[in-house]
Amino acid sequence: MSEPQSDSKTFRATLERFRGNGLNWVIVQLPFSVEKRWKTRGTLRVNVEVNGFHYRTALFPTGAGQHFLLVNKKMQKA
Repeated sequence: MSEPQSDSKTFRATLERFRGNGLNWVIVQLPFSVEKRWKTRGTLRVNVEVNGFHYRTALFPTGAGQHFLLVNKKMQKA
């Protein structure tokens, strides 16, 4: 069995309110190309750290060549 690869990427971003879906999500738009970095345009499962808060989530494609991740209220307070 192969070992999972650790290919981390550190960046700073601003939380944004995304109201386009009626759910009033808070998201982070990734300031780099997921396709160039990890060779995928689809959803990508990742481990994330936001201000010291670690969790597992996904990077979701926007359909316009970018990706975002969701940030819930607990993570926003971290």
